[in-house]
Amino acid sequence: MNDVYNHPGIPATTEVRLFQEKIRFRAVSTNENTQSVVDNCLKDVSDQTVARLPNFKYIKRNIQRQRQRNTLPQIRKDEHCSTIQTLLSNTIRHNKFLQFESGPDDSRLVIFASIE
Repeated sequence: MNDVYNHPGIPATTEVRLFQEKIRFRAVSTNENTQSVVDNCLKDVSDQTVARLPNFKYIKRNIQRQRQRNTLPQIRKDEHCSTIQTLLSNTIRHNKFLQFESGPDDSRLVIFASIE
């Protein structure tokens, strides 16, 4: 006799977990405002799943907490800003963020951009 009890999962419960994972990922990998993160993650979510979600006030607060935990590194107090930290040269997804740097002179030009 097998002591393990198996039963089929509830699709809405699985979808809630997937929704929460999407929220966490978008919270730290995009610069969308909180409502946009929620709106984008709600696309293609069933009504049964929406009914099982926590209050949107708490979902938005969790997005803000995720962003606070994943803040940018401390910026050095380099008065002349002679170098840009390597950590600030790439996005969280390791894509190129520092597109151009003319050099450390007084008329320096620095361009940051991302495809995201």
